[in-house]
Amino acid sequence: MSSLNPPAEIVAALNFTGGFPSSKDLVPSVIMTIAYGLSLPLLFYRLFSITHADFVFLRTALFAGCRIAMLALRAYMARNAYTMNVLIAELVMLSFGYLLLIEPVVALWYRTLRHSTTSSSAQGAALPSWTSLLARLLRIMLLGSFITGIVASCQTSSSFSDSGNVIHSALDLRHASYLLALIVASTLLVATLVSLRLFRLAILPSAYLALITLCLLVVGIYRVVQTFSSQATDDVRKPVAFWICQIFFEFVAYMSFLVVSLPEIFPTPKPTPVTPQQRGYAKMDDSEKGERSRKVGMVESNRTCAWPPPERSRGWMAADHFATSIYDRRKELVESLVSGWASPSGIYTPSAIPQEDFLFVNGYDQGLEPI
Repeated sequence: MSSLNPPAEIVAALNFTGGFPSSKDLVPSVIMTIAYGLSLPLLFYRLFSITHADFVFLRTALFAGCRIAMLALRAYMARNAYTMNVLIAELVMLSFGYLLLIEPVVALWYRTLRHSTTSSSAQGAALPSWTSLLARLLRIMLLGSFITGIVASCQTSSSFSDSGNVIHSALDLRHASYLLALIVASTLLVATLVSLRLFRLAILPSAYLALITLCLLVVGIYRVVQTFSSQATDDVRKPVAFWICQIFFEFVAYMSFLVVSLPEIFPTPKPTPVTPQQRGYAKMDDSEKGERSRKVGMVESNRTCAWPPPERSRGWMAADHFATSIYDRRKELVESLVSGWASPSGIYTPSAIPQEDFLFVNGYDQGLEPI
């Protein structure tokens, strides 16, 4: 295996995040590798537990695998000769892992907003369209940061043979990647704080997201300041700045995902179940929908005006008994009057009935017939 010994001027011009691994990186690489290894049982428990499983832990598991592989490579590179492919692999995993921590925060932020609109206190409230557009825009920017970071890392091999345009191209792509990631982290922090007041969200989920976003914001600021630094002797280029400002704060954000049960703090909104009747209604044309609405309206009207009511209280039963007794007494009185006015043939006529009694009987015939 041939050793990679780049010229000092090219090393200063490329300005890798964390620099080229040296003997000073061996101990912190081993310590952080052990720390991530000790977190794996808790990660697997969160990932495969029935009560604590969440899709967010899948991205967290990818980040953990990325960081363990990167740290193991860095520990190896600190004491052994390495090739260009090993260096590129270490750079790709270093820049890709950070993005894997930002995307879960975007997902949890949008989940919190959706849950707030489906809770009992805000039933029927509609989520503004700008929230979904912002979540999509942040994910698109993360994808752009990932692509530009990968291309910049892959151009490293050409940078050692051509110290002109290729180096500038790799630096420009890395600048774009780091700036996009920093913009996403900053926007996410602002959106979390604004949403807390605008949608009256719970304080615990918002504070939890703000804590993780602050850790990621420290990493993003360090990456941008480091890659834009012009002097090789700047403090931001020293290994201690890399291990504290990026590796340590990434580990804090990573552990923040594991120490809590995400389904309890960020419950997934349950969609309203669709009945078979609603699915059939969606397949109807306009005329069928109108006819169905008319029938449903008639049924609801009949339910409202149904008599007697399906469930009677004692008051209803007393009123019904009183009306029935009056009806029976009036019917007996009318029948006795009619029998007194009957003609010899047994058939009464209006002319044989006094005027005041005729009106009473006629009202019985017209209005008191059983319904």
